[in-house]
Amino acid sequence: MAPQQKGKQGTKGAKQIVEENKGTLCFYRNMALGSAGASLLVNFIFFEVSKTTIFMSSLSLVVLGAAYQFMTFMSRPKYSETGSLLDSGNDLNMEGGLAE
Repeated sequence: MAPQQKGKQGTKGAKQIVEENKGTLCFYRNMALGSAGASLLVNFIFFEVSKTTIFMSSLSLVVLGAAYQFMTFMSRPKYSETGSLLDSGNDLNMEGGLAE
């Protein structure tokens, strides 16, 4: 059982959220590419190449790409014409959120 935290949890600034979102997106991109690469490698080495294998591998790549693009869209920051940060986008690292 986790110990209770005392006091309020500190809030994050908009610039910190943008930087953490970049790191989170990089992590998920690497995990998606790594898992897809490992799956393709195992399938093509140990099993015969069939239409079903190619179709399912392609489908999994499309789903992984769509999930990554959705996360990128959600976390996209908005800047003003002068370059100052207006909106940091959704925090992908918030507790109980999407990325957890």
